[in-house]
Amino acid sequence: VAGEGKVLLLHLNNESEQGENNTDFHDFSGNNFNASCSPSLCPTLVAGKFGQALEFNGVDQYVNLTNNPTNYS
Repeated sequence: VAGEGKVLLLHLNNESEQGENNTDFHDFSGNNFNASCSPSLCPTLVAGKFGQALEFNGVDQYVNLTNNPTNYS
């Protein structure tokens, strides 16, 4: 659910119309902090409490966020 106060909102639904796939994730918060990962270092998409979630192996998996400076003052 988008709304005020959210810094990052990833649906993790692989919505191709938003440019999403297994390595690119759209930020639905409106702040354009889109995320991406290298195929060999992407966390696994798993069933979450609400839809899907990212499961990291705790060793070398990570997600990069777009550097989009925002003033929250």
